[in-house]
Formats: sequence, structure tokens, C-alpha cells
Amino acid sequence: MKLFDDVKDFVSRLFKKKNPSFVAENHGTHLITEKSSTRILEAYRMARTNLFYTGGDGDGVVFGVTSASPSDGKSLNCANLAISFAMSGKRVLLIDCDMRKPTQKTAFELKPESGLSEYLAGVSEAPAVMETTYENLFLLCSGRCPPNPAELLYRPRFAELIKEAKTEFDFVFVDLPPVGMISDATIVAPHIDSYVLVVRMGESDQRVTQAMVEQIEKVNGKIAGFLLNDVAENSSGSYGKYGRYGRYYRKYYGGYEHSSETSAEAAPEGTASEAAPEVTPEAAPEAAPEAAPEATPEVAPEVAPEAAPEEKKPVKRGTRKKKETK
Repeated sequence: MKLFDDVKDFVSRLFKKKNPSFVAENHGTHLITEKSSTRILEAYRMARTNLFYTGGDGDGVVFGVTSASPSDGKSLNCANLAISFAMSGKRVLLIDCDMRKPTQKTAFELKPESGLSEYLAGVSEAPAVMETTYENLFLLCSGRCPPNPAELLYRPRFAELIKEAKTEFDFVFVDLPPVGMISDATIVAPHIDSYVLVVRMGESDQRVTQAMVEQIEKVNGKIAGFLLNDVAENSSGSYGKYGRYGRYYRKYYGGYEHSSETSAEAAPEGTASEAAPEVTPEAAPEAAPEAAPEATPEVAPEVAPEAAPEEKKPVKRGTRKKKETK
């Protein structure tokens, strides 16, 4: 019963409405880098590790990232997941398949001449895959907004694109439109190995989220899991020992990644070379001569001559008297 109450409380908090907050159109300022906070990087590393074991088989794994509503943050999390995989040394392709409301080209500050829509429509012969500022990460922008995005996704060119991408890249992330709004995300289900569903804490509607899951299951789509977005840092403390462990981790491991940077910056200034000679020559000679002569000669003669004869004499006399009486 206690476990059931904890799960029930978690679900109620997850879908509990809060004051609406502004969601920026350009999520480029929120893309993770090597200098991002340890808490954020570790969150995406944990998601990356889980997706490693839930992906499909083959040369490349295709993840479709979507949500129930436009304000859940699916494009930002799709981009950060792709960046996290690229940071691990994997060759990653990010496809902006949201041709109705594209955001990735603005986030990565790219200006492509063509994109996915032009390739699917037959305007361009090859997909215009572009390099990003992140190593091992490539981006195929959505292109111009077409009048018929759903019809373009039905064309054989999309299947050919995914097939070729799986042979050239280790992982492919497809930024899909929201499932609760349009059917684009379910049209490409035969080409998606697993779906990642982004849910925004305090904003997503429980009934709409359940409808999203049912709609993906109807097209035989495989759901890799949910990605909980927009979680307040202090909200984790409401879930028992795991919240306390989060504070413990941040306290003792929060600055671990930055320790090497600070030590490397301090070395050229000469602080390390000055500290060593000041500590070692002064502490060694002062501690040795003072501790050795004061402790050994004073304590040893006082205890040995007085305590030893007083205890041994009465014991020996007692034993001799007893033997004489016998």
C-alpha cells in the first residue's frame, strides 16, 4: 500500500498544474556543452545510458522524439540527447522532421539552402546534411515549410533517407511534431526503432498524454520511455531518499569535473611551486627535535622506577609468608 501511495503521489505531482512559464522559440541558448552544469549533463548521460539498452538492432538506431503538445520541450530535449550521444564518440545525425514549425536550424545557427522538405519533394537530389559546431553531430534541417508535410512523409524517399542514414551513422534522432496535434509522428512509425516521449512536469495533461501513448501503440510503435522535462531542482526532495541522494551527489561530486580546470589554471601562476617549499622544510625540522627529547626522557623514568617496585614487592612478600606458614 505504501508503494502504491508513493506512485499515486508521484503521478499526481507530475500532472499537477502550475503557473505557466514562458517557453522561448529559440532553444539554442539551452543546448548543452562541456561547460554545462554537472547536474544537467548527468541527467542526459543517464537518459543516454538507458537508451543504449532500449534501442533497436542493426547498424544504426533511429529514435523518434515527440510529445503530446507543442510546449513540452521535445525539440530541445531531442537536440540535447543527440549532443549527448555525440559527446560519447558516436556518429549522430539529427533530423528536423517538424516541417510545420522547425526550430533546429535556428538553435544551431545554421542557414541551409535546402532541407528535408526539398529532398522529399524531389527538388534536391541528395539530402543537405550539414556539420554542426559539435564534433560527431550532423544536422538535416527541415527546409521550407511545405503545404503538405504528411504527404511528403509517405513518399519512398523518406524510407530511403532513413535506410541510408542507418548505414552512415551510429544513431539517428528525428525531431517529430507533437502526436496530439497532427499525425506526422505516427506516419513514420515503420521507420522508427523507438519513441522517446517528452512530458513536461506540471504542464502536460494526463488524458492527452495517455491518448498519445495509445495512438503510438495503434501503429505498433515501440516506446523506449518517457523523458520528464522542466523538473524543479527542489522538487526532488519530495520523493524520499532519492531526493536526499540528489543533494548528496551535488554536494560531493558537483565540482568534480571543474577541479582539473582550476588546478591547470593555478599551475602556470606558480602557486603550486611556492607552496611546496614553504610547507616541507619548516614542518619537518621543528616537529622532530621537539617531540623526541621531551616525550621519551620525561615520561619513561617517572613511570618505570616508581610503579614497578611498588607493585612487585608486596606480591613477592605475600607469597613467601604463605609458603613459610605451610
